[in-house]
Amino acid sequence: MEQSPKRREIVFRKMDFEISLEAGKTAGINLEDSQGERTFHEELEIKYFYEGSATLMIGEELIVTRPGDITIANPYEVHATLGVGEVPGKYNLYMVGLDFFARGCADMDLRQTLIAGGVRFRNLVRQNPRLQAILRAVAEEIGEAKPFHRQLIQGMMAEFFALLLRSETQTEGWESPDDSRIQYTRVIVPALLRMQRGYANAITVEELAELCGVSRFYFCRIFKEATGMTAMSYLTQCRLKMADVLLQTTDKKIGEIAWECGFEDESYFGRIYKKHRGQSPREGRRARLSGFSSTQSIAPAGLDRYNKDNEKEGSVISK
Repeated sequence: MEQSPKRREIVFRKMDFEISLEAGKTAGINLEDSQGERTFHEELEIKYFYEGSATLMIGEELIVTRPGDITIANPYEVHATLGVGEVPGKYNLYMVGLDFFARGCADMDLRQTLIAGGVRFRNLVRQNPRLQAILRAVAEEIGEAKPFHRQLIQGMMAEFFALLLRSETQTEGWESPDDSRIQYTRVIVPALLRMQRGYANAITVEELAELCGVSRFYFCRIFKEATGMTAMSYLTQCRLKMADVLLQTTDKKIGEIAWECGFEDESYFGRIYKKHRGQSPREGRRARLSGFSSTQSIAPAGLDRYNKDNEKEGSVISK
């Protein structure tokens, strides 16, 4: 059996108090993180956006943020920023270890709930003033570090997660990743990031396998094990999700959207869209998707446009 390549461990250092804050961050595409050390990890990653907008991919969900949004990347969910708006999203980043409540709050066991219990938090919490207020208060306590701030922070975060568990979880259709799936996903993270960020380009299976440091055969097998779909299907889904965003938030012509999302022409795009969405792109444009704002500019920056002289999408990605 082919052995997966050695990968560096996640870069987040273990702390005695398992919560950290990076305040005032600006969303951007981190092309240097091609191996995914900061996009695939056990810790919960919580972002509180207070200005501008950004386009994120968390797991299989494409999210266009707006001020007041809270996004959550669950343990071992691949996540990345794909684009920013005319005003780039600004946010506070909170990293929370699964053992954060191990000392002092025995009734709140994140590891048991999320890993063993098969529960996941929704990736987007939209316009929840109570949760926003908690995160702002936690940021203030971390910044000031007054006496007993840890006790206050733990209490506030207990309330935060209790509220999430009450109304912002998903169990249906969700299975907690087992050790083998986590290991397979860790190997294919570079391929996932390549497709998420470069969906508009021609991509080959051989290229993806090489990025991951494994053979083509092994790559195809573990990709299916980790994601439940082939690489071709995953790339198509990335393209369709971005097409949905452009249809809902821009006035671009259908043909232009097809080209920008990596489809060879408008006719092919229409067939693929109808097959997966059950309606035409024009019908999809009329049926506004919940969560998208027409005032946001979300077209990703820094990605090469699709070269129409390259091979067709269906023959470029195949098993």
